[in-house]
Amino acid sequence: MTEKLKTIMAAGLFITLIAFSFPVNTQDNFNSQGKPHKKEIVQTPEHKKDNKTYLGNYKTTAYDLSYQSCAKPPSHPAYGITASGASLKGHTRQSAMAIAVDPNHIPLGSKVLLVFSGERAKYNGVYTAVDTGSAIKQNRIDVFFGDHGENVSREAVKFGVSNADVYLLN
Repeated sequence: MTEKLKTIMAAGLFITLIAFSFPVNTQDNFNSQGKPHKKEIVQTPEHKKDNKTYLGNYKTTAYDLSYQSCAKPPSHPAYGITASGASLKGHTRQSAMAIAVDPNHIPLGSKVLLVFSGERAKYNGVYTAVDTGSAIKQNRIDVFFGDHGENVSREAVKFGVSNADVYLLN
């Protein structure tokens, strides 16, 4: 291989490396004079509107403070205490408006809008992420259905498994 060919190949490799080392952005990175913008371009997701961010459609289930849900009898000192430290003891679904989440997806303490469809639309509302659960991973939320002592909430059982559109309120 001649020295000239080696030089041309090296230059081509260098240009290729430079071209692929910059991120591809479909937005126009230049102003009207053809010069690069001095400000960093911040891309806002289309799903972020009206002080809320659409997280997706999550699988939703229901829980209460029964032994079957939480494995603690009402006499246990930690009965009704959530992962965030809030107490759900004595609360109804409406008074607590609490959910269990995967804190890697939704931070504890976050306000979350759940939007159900059909007959479950009556559960639409703003909930607070106060708890976690061993089965609550990724795009799954557990809706708190109240303190019924040792009894399982019939409403929670009837709720079963559903889906809801989930919005993180900013």
